[in-house]
Amino acid sequence: MGQIQILPGQLVNKIAAGEVVERPASVVKELLENAIDAGAGRIDVAVEDGGKRLIQVTDDGAGMDREDIALAWTAHATSKLSGDEDLFAIKTMGFRGEALASIASVSRARIVSRTAGEEEGYELSAEGGDNSELRPTAAAIGTTVWVRDLFFNVPARRKFLKGSTTEMSHICEQLTRVALAHSQVHFTLSHNGRTSLELPAASDLRERITGLFGDELAETLISANSDERGIKIQALLAPPDMSRTSGKWQYFFLNGRYIRDRFIQHAVREAYRRLIEAGRFPVAFVYLQMAPEMVDVNVHPTKIEVRFRDSNAVHSQVLGTLRERFLKSDLASRMRIEQVEGGEVDGEKTEQVRRAVADFLKASPPRQSRPGFGQTSGGKGPTGQQLRTELNKLFESDRQGSSADQDSRDTISPAAGRSERPESAGAVLQIHRMYLVAQTDDGLIIVDQHALHERILYERLSRRVREGQVASQQLLLPMPVELTNQQRALLDKVQEILSKVGIELVDFGPTAVAVQAFPAMLDRADPAAAVQDIVDRLVEMPTDSAGEQVLEEVLASMACKAAVKAGDRLSEVEMSQLLADAELTERSSNCPHGRPTILKMSLAELEKQFKRT
Repeated sequence: MGQIQILPGQLVNKIAAGEVVERPASVVKELLENAIDAGAGRIDVAVEDGGKRLIQVTDDGAGMDREDIALAWTAHATSKLSGDEDLFAIKTMGFRGEALASIASVSRARIVSRTAGEEEGYELSAEGGDNSELRPTAAAIGTTVWVRDLFFNVPARRKFLKGSTTEMSHICEQLTRVALAHSQVHFTLSHNGRTSLELPAASDLRERITGLFGDELAETLISANSDERGIKIQALLAPPDMSRTSGKWQYFFLNGRYIRDRFIQHAVREAYRRLIEAGRFPVAFVYLQMAPEMVDVNVHPTKIEVRFRDSNAVHSQVLGTLRERFLKSDLASRMRIEQVEGGEVDGEKTEQVRRAVADFLKASPPRQSRPGFGQTSGGKGPTGQQLRTELNKLFESDRQGSSADQDSRDTISPAAGRSERPESAGAVLQIHRMYLVAQTDDGLIIVDQHALHERILYERLSRRVREGQVASQQLLLPMPVELTNQQRALLDKVQEILSKVGIELVDFGPTAVAVQAFPAMLDRADPAAAVQDIVDRLVEMPTDSAGEQVLEEVLASMACKAAVKAGDRLSEVEMSQLLADAELTERSSNCPHGRPTILKMSLAELEKQFKRT
């Protein structure tokens, strides 16, 4: 007797349920997508016990007539495919015809639906895959589905469900994904009889994001758009200072469907590279539209993964769109003063600011203006009254003008992507030998002198490397660098890259090398220390890092070593030159390692802190 047998239909559905229905949130996803396909303008979701006891989804869509609802729980019954050609031109959220059958096979389910052309609706129930008799019932136009006691007949699956709070968080995430993709739909979500979320129909994506994530994030988002080669991209991107510690704040959509895709993810990460710190992730909402024939969405039962016909084209266009927008945007970080309950400014932080100002007003050692960062000379310092006069310049000049805050999230400055330049050199001050304070047209900026100079040097080095114009200066005496065997082997692999940036090394023993030449423009750096730092950083990089990544890491390390340091006193000329150079430098808002270089505060924000408004 043969061993191959045909599996019973209920077992087949349970197997399918294992692929489609992982947890209550999976049920919510499938029912939401069906409601969207039905043209719903409002969808209400109600759950109990994190969805383990009950999931109810009600929509005001087109509904189903008697013949359609009779097939609702049947496996592979669908209104969205009619032939082979439709499978490669998917225009709907659902199409497999397996979701409802899978759900019904592992729950006690009930569906009620009515179309606009009928006076009454119809009801059909199922328990563990066994259908009841179809019967007429009173119903509003649209569809309501109840799913009770999920996995009641599959105890091995049910025991893997988490607590109500965890399962509810997954449901919220699924609704968030659908709501972001369909901002024109009104959504509500309640848990155990209490409303958890209400999202009225939104006029645009930014309004929908406001409803989900709040004003603070939504108002900072930078819009980026392109429409080329049949691929339309609409993106809303948070500035670098809004980055998070996880990638959960990245949402990618294709033709109204939330997806996960490594090509898009990599393009977003590359666009933010050198703008955010290592270990942090950008916040991004990226929407793609393309002809259904250009993508296969039928590669995973949950339809969350897709396969593009030309993945490289998608990657290239997303990366190019985002990079071009960033180059035209002011990415300087907004200064945020933390608040405590009642709206009062944190007392400890306020006291720190007061102490910083007091320390500054204690006449620091003298300065004379001359070229060259970090060089100082003797002389008599400015008086306290002179310094106070300079401080007053920061606040007085704009008081007679408008105090309305400038919304600069989409503003393109004359020097695209560069930071605001102070009104005059006389309004630039250095505090604690670390930060520069300068007046701008609509407020003030605080600059981290090391971080800004680091970015300027990095961009100059990068440009000269691209142009093959890095001038190298021979050292009078070679400077030795002791290395481990691993470091020496690694250094041998990057000799060509080091030559491109103007570093020449010679053997100086079994593992040691000596620096024989170093870039002339980095005259502040210690060549031996710079090479040691380069090697240390390269050791931490993945062994399969591309040559371009290695080059960028080398340039970042060199710029860091050569930049002015915290504690270096700068003259007025040096401070003004640093800010002028920032005006001509791309991405000057962040250092090569992603830290912010500039904090901005508008006059309106400043007046708010001083209780003037």
